[in-house]
Amino acid sequence: MQGNKKARNTWNTNRTTGKNIIGGSDIGGNYWATSAGNGFSQTHFDVDGDGISEEPYSLNGVNIDHLPLAFPAQKPIPVLPEANFSANITQGYAPLLIKFTDFSKYATGRNWDFENDGNTDSIDVNPVHMYVAPGSFTVNLTAVNKNGTDSKLFVISVLEQPVLPLANFSANSTQGPAPLPVKFTDLSENAVSCNWDFDNNGQFESSDKNPVYTYTVPGTYTVNLTVSNANGSASKLSIITATDGGQNNSGDNGSTDETSGSISGGHSHRSSGGNGVADRSSDLSGNIEIKATPKTSVLNRTNETKVGVESANRTINESNTLNKGLETKQKQSSGIPGFEIDCGVLCLLGAFLYWKK
Repeated sequence: MQGNKKARNTWNTNRTTGKNIIGGSDIGGNYWATSAGNGFSQTHFDVDGDGISEEPYSLNGVNIDHLPLAFPAQKPIPVLPEANFSANITQGYAPLLIKFTDFSKYATGRNWDFENDGNTDSIDVNPVHMYVAPGSFTVNLTAVNKNGTDSKLFVISVLEQPVLPLANFSANSTQGPAPLPVKFTDLSENAVSCNWDFDNNGQFESSDKNPVYTYTVPGTYTVNLTVSNANGSASKLSIITATDGGQNNSGDNGSTDETSGSISGGHSHRSSGGNGVADRSSDLSGNIEIKATPKTSVLNRTNETKVGVESANRTINESNTLNKGLETKQKQSSGIPGFEIDCGVLCLLGAFLYWKK
């Protein structure tokens, strides 16, 4: 305040409590301002909020305002960090390796929690992490500075490696005479369904796990087993050969050998002319039953015996004549020689049996 000319100039009074001209709580010095807005009171601030600057204002080095008025200082707004990041991949099959890149602002530090379980896994700016097991994982990045923290969450999907089916089967028989029944056994892995194409014609004949199929027509067939699951399908091929049953001439099957005309299977038939007749005759005569005759009948049949002897002689002569005729006929015949001989022997034996009666 300026006094009269005789008084000294004073620029402030003792500090007293009261409302000053700018609304402060204390009265003391002056408010120094300019129209340009660069006065002392305009460029200096009150820190403790009493309306008086803590710094004195020197007008010319001699005149000093020790209590200049000033507006309370504006406290700066604290700047918080802003968490942000990216991942080079967000989904894939386990094991999944991911590189994270930090894009946070105003951060002086960061904490990475790759499973969001409350534990810090890394403090690197751009870390790399591998997810070994399948699952859904939440990544939590916390950015830090002196004013506070900020977090960002992101979900990573780790998928289970797809398990493809493996087609495989066996057959109890791969070759044999038609009709050929074959039992197939499915030995596939990781399959939830199966389809059988027994002749590989593009049409499935069965979806049973262990089917039985009969190949009725001779030929070579390709069996195709196709198995599948949610991840895909797989196939396997195998050859089945059904042979013509008439070509199997093994003696064990008792089949007729059309080339030689003999019957195999342990029962051979040989034709040998007259010897064959003798053999047949002895075999047949061996089956004749000889009965004992009472003595009285013998006495009464003496005459009959004589007559029988004569008849027998005639029969034997006729037999010899018949045999010769049969031999001649056998030579002329182009058929089966043993058949005519057997017929002659049977006729001769029938005549003999009739005579015996």
